[in-house]
Amino acid sequence: MLKLGYKKQIIATTSFFVAIIFVDFLLLLENKMGVTCESVLKCVRVLLFGSPYQLVALPSLSVLLSLLPLYFLKEGVFKTWRTFALIYLPVAIFLIVISPEQLDQSFLGMSYGADRESTTIATAGLFVLVSYIIIIYKSYSLRSK
Repeated sequence: MLKLGYKKQIIATTSFFVAIIFVDFLLLLENKMGVTCESVLKCVRVLLFGSPYQLVALPSLSVLLSLLPLYFLKEGVFKTWRTFALIYLPVAIFLIVISPEQLDQSFLGMSYGADRESTTIATAGLFVLVSYIIIIYKSYSLRSK
Protein backbone atom coordinates (compact mmCIF):
# COMPACT_ATOMS: atom_id res chain seq x y z
CA MET A 1 0.00 0.00 0.00
CA LEU A 2 1.24 3.45 -0.90
CA LYS A 3 2.09 5.50 2.17
CA LEU A 4 1.42 9.21 1.77
CA GLY A 5 2.47 12.01 4.06
CA TYR A 6 -0.34 13.67 5.96
CA LYS A 7 -0.41 16.77 3.71
CA LYS A 8 -0.67 14.57 0.63
CA GLN A 9 -3.48 12.63 2.35
CA ILE A 10 -5.30 15.92 2.95
CA ILE A 11 -4.84 16.94 -0.69
CA ALA A 12 -6.02 13.53 -1.92
CA THR A 13 -9.06 13.55 0.37
CA THR A 14 -9.90 17.12 -0.60
CA SER A 15 -9.66 16.23 -4.28
CA PHE A 16 -11.93 13.24 -3.74
CA PHE A 17 -14.64 15.28 -2.03
CA VAL A 18 -14.39 18.11 -4.56
CA ALA A 19 -14.92 15.51 -7.29
CA ILE A 20 -17.96 14.14 -5.43
CA ILE A 21 -19.47 17.61 -5.14
CA PHE A 22 -18.71 18.34 -8.81
CA VAL A 23 -20.38 15.10 -9.96
CA ASP A 24 -23.31 15.82 -7.65
CA PHE A 25 -23.62 19.28 -9.17
CA LEU A 26 -23.59 17.84 -12.69
CA LEU A 27 -26.26 15.29 -11.76
CA LEU A 28 -28.37 18.05 -10.31
CA LEU A 29 -28.06 20.12 -13.47
CA GLU A 30 -28.92 17.17 -15.66
CA ASN A 31 -31.81 15.73 -13.66
CA LYS A 32 -33.47 18.69 -11.99
CA MET A 33 -32.68 21.77 -13.99
CA GLY A 34 -32.46 20.59 -17.57
CA VAL A 35 -28.71 21.32 -17.71
CA THR A 36 -29.27 25.08 -17.44
CA CYS A 37 -29.51 27.30 -14.40
CA GLU A 38 -31.06 30.73 -14.04
CA SER A 39 -28.19 31.67 -11.78
CA VAL A 40 -25.22 30.00 -10.16
CA LEU A 41 -26.52 30.92 -6.70
CA LYS A 42 -29.80 29.12 -7.40
CA CYS A 43 -27.91 25.99 -8.46
CA VAL A 44 -25.73 26.10 -5.35
CA ARG A 45 -28.75 26.67 -3.08
CA VAL A 46 -30.65 23.76 -4.61
CA LEU A 47 -27.54 21.60 -4.48
CA LEU A 48 -26.97 22.21 -0.78
CA PHE A 49 -30.48 22.48 0.58
CA GLY A 50 -33.00 21.05 -1.85
CA SER A 51 -31.29 18.41 -3.88
CA PRO A 52 -32.21 14.74 -3.93
CA TYR A 53 -28.45 14.23 -3.93
CA GLN A 54 -28.14 16.15 -0.66
CA LEU A 55 -27.18 12.89 1.00
CA VAL A 56 -23.81 13.28 -0.74
CA ALA A 57 -23.28 17.03 -1.23
CA LEU A 58 -23.75 18.42 2.27
CA PRO A 59 -21.62 15.83 4.13
CA SER A 60 -18.91 16.24 1.48
CA LEU A 61 -18.95 19.99 1.99
CA SER A 62 -18.70 19.56 5.75
CA VAL A 63 -15.63 17.34 5.34
CA LEU A 64 -14.06 19.93 3.04
CA LEU A 65 -14.65 22.70 5.58
CA SER A 66 -12.93 20.57 8.19
CA LEU A 67 -9.98 19.66 5.97
CA LEU A 68 -9.02 23.22 5.05
CA PRO A 69 -7.40 24.25 8.37
CA LEU A 70 -5.76 20.83 8.80
CA TYR A 71 -3.41 21.48 5.91
CA PHE A 72 -1.74 24.28 7.88
CA LEU A 73 -1.51 22.47 11.22
CA LYS A 74 0.68 19.72 12.67
CA GLU A 75 0.38 16.05 11.81
CA GLY A 76 -0.86 15.16 15.31
CA VAL A 77 -3.93 17.34 14.80
CA PHE A 78 -4.65 15.61 11.50
CA LYS A 79 -4.29 12.13 13.01
CA THR A 80 -6.69 12.96 15.84
CA TRP A 81 -9.23 14.45 13.43
CA ARG A 82 -8.88 11.48 11.05
CA THR A 83 -9.67 9.07 13.88
CA PHE A 84 -12.79 11.08 14.71
CA ALA A 85 -13.85 11.27 11.04
CA LEU A 86 -13.38 7.53 10.47
CA ILE A 87 -15.73 6.83 13.37
CA TYR A 88 -18.23 9.66 12.88
CA LEU A 89 -18.85 9.52 9.13
CA PRO A 90 -20.04 5.87 8.93
CA VAL A 91 -22.36 6.49 11.89
CA ALA A 92 -23.72 9.67 10.28
CA ILE A 93 -24.24 7.93 6.94
CA PHE A 94 -26.08 5.11 8.71
CA LEU A 95 -28.33 7.61 10.51
CA ILE A 96 -29.08 9.42 7.25
CA VAL A 97 -29.87 6.22 5.38
CA ILE A 98 -32.26 4.90 8.04
CA SER A 99 -34.07 8.23 8.35
CA PRO A 100 -37.43 8.40 6.57
CA GLU A 101 -37.43 10.42 3.36
CA GLN A 102 -40.36 12.51 4.54
CA LEU A 103 -42.36 12.74 7.70
CA ASP A 104 -45.99 11.84 7.20
CA GLN A 105 -47.09 12.83 10.67
CA SER A 106 -47.77 16.45 11.34
CA PHE A 107 -49.63 18.46 13.92
CA LEU A 108 -51.07 21.78 12.75
CA GLY A 109 -48.78 21.69 9.73
CA MET A 110 -45.62 21.15 11.76
CA SER A 111 -43.72 17.88 11.57
CA TYR A 112 -41.96 16.42 14.57
CA GLY A 113 -39.06 14.05 14.31
CA ALA A 114 -36.23 13.80 11.84
CA ASP A 115 -36.58 13.22 8.14
CA ARG A 116 -33.64 12.56 5.84
CA GLU A 117 -33.07 16.24 5.05
CA SER A 118 -32.98 17.40 8.66
CA THR A 119 -30.80 14.43 9.64
CA THR A 120 -28.34 15.30 6.86
CA ILE A 121 -28.18 18.95 7.92
CA ALA A 122 -27.83 18.06 11.61
CA THR A 123 -25.11 15.45 11.13
CA ALA A 124 -23.14 17.65 8.72
CA GLY A 125 -23.37 20.65 11.06
CA LEU A 126 -22.42 18.57 14.08
CA PHE A 127 -19.47 17.12 12.16
CA VAL A 128 -18.12 20.59 11.36
CA LEU A 129 -18.68 21.81 14.92
CA VAL A 130 -17.00 18.82 16.58
CA SER A 131 -14.21 18.86 13.98
CA TYR A 132 -13.35 22.46 14.76
CA ILE A 133 -13.48 21.79 18.50
CA ILE A 134 -11.08 18.86 18.05
CA ILE A 135 -8.81 20.89 15.76
CA ILE A 136 -8.63 23.85 18.15
CA TYR A 137 -8.16 21.72 21.26
CA LYS A 138 -5.50 19.47 19.72
CA SER A 139 -3.57 22.34 18.13
CA TYR A 140 -3.43 24.19 21.46
CA SER A 141 -2.41 21.06 23.35
CA LEU A 142 0.38 20.32 20.85
CA ARG A 143 1.50 23.96 20.90
CA SER A 144 1.98 23.86 24.68
CA LYS A 145 4.28 20.80 24.45
